[in-house]
Amino acid sequence: VSLLSDTVFTCADVNSNPHYIQFSIATTGFNILDSVPVTVLDTLPPTLSVMGDTLYLSGNPLSASLSFADIDQGSTDNCGIDSATVNGVSQLIFSCADTGHVEVSIAAYDGSLNVANDTILIWVLDTIPPSYTINPYTAYIGSTSFTVPVDSLIKNVSAGCFSPQINVLGDT
Repeated sequence: VSLLSDTVFTCADVNSNPHYIQFSIATTGFNILDSVPVTVLDTLPPTLSVMGDTLYLSGNPLSASLSFADIDQGSTDNCGIDSATVNGVSQLIFSCADTGHVEVSIAAYDGSLNVANDTILIWVLDTIPPSYTINPYTAYIGSTSFTVPVDSLIKNVSAGCFSPQINVLGDT
């Protein structure tokens, strides 16, 4: 038996099946040429290597995005990773409703649709400090004491996701 074609296959051969290995058998008075079909399959899923992350909300409206590239730590596949998703999408957008610890699902696919899945934890933080305007106030004391309303002293109070609470600690 003599092999007449290549018997080494790679990932590049997966999408062009079947392949044929040609061979010949020679005996006294006979020389037979034939081939054997070979189907090349990739059945190995990717190997995920991902890490959690901390996202800081910013912009107007406040948001932060996360994609596979942000959390990938060298995921691999024998034939290469074709695509990956975070919670089923290529880019996940977080908002004020997501602040805190969020679990997300990761899926990585190769060209043969083998899939690897994992979950990670993401911290979504609102670190926007409060802003406000101080409004100088003149209090005129008559025959009784006078209480200055807080909203007369501090105006235009805002922050990131949540309304800040104003506490008056005392007078100076």
